[in-house]
Amino acid sequence: MGSTSRRETDYAAFGCLFGVRNYAGFRPLAPDRGLPDDLSSGLQSHLGSSVAAGALHSASWVSWAELAVMDLATEPDHFIGRLTWRTKSLKRTGNMSSP
Repeated sequence: MGSTSRRETDYAAFGCLFGVRNYAGFRPLAPDRGLPDDLSSGLQSHLGSSVAAGALHSASWVSWAELAVMDLATEPDHFIGRLTWRTKSLKRTGNMSSP
């Protein structure tokens, strides 16, 4: 397991962005897009066997431009829990490795 445990996974954010475990009822921003067409050859190579085996559940992606114009005041139909947005972290800083 990586540095993030399952208890720390923010399913409200996954639901809002991608529709994964969308218990709150958000209208997802970028559901079921699959992998991006411009995926690097290195990452294609790394994910190849997982893609072939159908092991990439709900693969999707979202652009910085879409995040930048996302309405952070949007409310889900039946939210139970907590979702915290930090708008500073959504601004593109030029460093694509971290928001």
